[in-house]
Amino acid sequence: MKIKWPVLLILAVAVASIFLPAVGLHVHAQLGEEVAALYPETLSLADLMFRGKAALPLAEVPAMGLISFGGGWFLAGLIFLLAGGCVG
Repeated sequence: MKIKWPVLLILAVAVASIFLPAVGLHVHAQLGEEVAALYPETLSLADLMFRGKAALPLAEVPAMGLISFGGGWFLAGLIFLLAGGCVG
């Protein structure tokens, strides 16, 4: 199985990009400054894939727990991308 260098470069960039900030969070002013300080400014795809809802302080705003981030789908896509790049 021979893997070409451009494919490895694209795979390396794709894997590295999941650790870059992907989503900026702007907390509503009605939550107050104390609650807003608990939220991170940005989330990366790695946070959404591996931590999911645990990346946010759900104890203060329980309604955020109803949102599905689909982290499993991101992880499955990354696995298929890596598998396709190594086989192809």
